Amino acid sequence: PEKNALLQKYSFSPKKRRPFLTELRRHSLFMGKLFLLSLLISAMVKTLVPADVIAKLFNSYSQSGLLVAIAMGVPLYNCGGAAIPIIQVLMDMGMGGGAALAFFISGPMTKPETLYIYKSTLGYKFFVIHILMIFICSFIFGMIFSWV
Repeated sequence: PEKNALLQKYSFSPKKRRPFLTELRRHSLFMGKLFLLSLLISAMVKTLVPADVIAKLFNSYSQSGLLVAIAMGVPLYNCGGAAIPIIQVLMDMGMGGGAALAFFISGPMTKPETLYIYKSTLGYKFFVIHILMIFICSFIFGMIFSWV
């Protein structure tokens, strides 16, 4: 009897199933567009940018490469799954692991939604400190990862 009560409580009734499937479809289409866009960007980078340029810019011990990777993380990071093909292509072309880590640290923390919430709820001072700490920490962790 207890098992049936749990199944009834957490099962999808036809009334609940329709909105769920609608939202699932909507989110899948949105994420699919982002993923296809990242595949297009990664294909363009692989085709149009010489590998030696990427290797020179993002080599394992380049501090300027870390700064560029941090700056790239701000506009290019829409979601983790969509960013992976871009970074995979860049790493195949010679990007160091430290630069990739710096990209993945700076990207999610500088999404416009995240920054808006921080600024509106915690104030401008915390917002500025947050931005500075993101850039400083992603740079430091990228350097440490490059050395290890």
